[in-house]
Amino acid sequence: MKKCIEDIVWRQHPTVVWGCGKNFEQYICELKKYCNIVAVCDSATELQRKERVGLPCVSSEEILQLAKNVIVTTTRTEFIQEIEEELHLLGVQYCLLHDLLDELSLKKEKILIEKTYPGGMIDCVPHTDGKMKKYI
Repeated sequence: MKKCIEDIVWRQHPTVVWGCGKNFEQYICELKKYCNIVAVCDSATELQRKERVGLPCVSSEEILQLAKNVIVTTTRTEFIQEIEEELHLLGVQYCLLHDLLDELSLKKEKILIEKTYPGGMIDCVPHTDGKMKKYI
């Protein structure tokens, strides 16, 4: 799962978000801003072939044509188990949204630091020998 999160957050690999429920609505703008989200997937056939926040909503069979990474947004255990089984059969790596959010926070912090300190940030930390050591 760690590799999947790194691929999504840091390497910007194309990614599909699975689930159009409450968590999707709450986090999709942030995910689109910091990740390479190319589509949405949902088991509800009435949502497929339509757009959600400017992204195509596809079936699970179409995921591999678009991406090899999936973010699962649901927190309902019974749905997660079904989705995990399907993604495993497809050979797609995935992560759960709540696991990805920690890494996303690190990325946002890094971007903020880079904008605030374009030349790099230097911290001076006292060490046991009483000297200051600089970190870049």
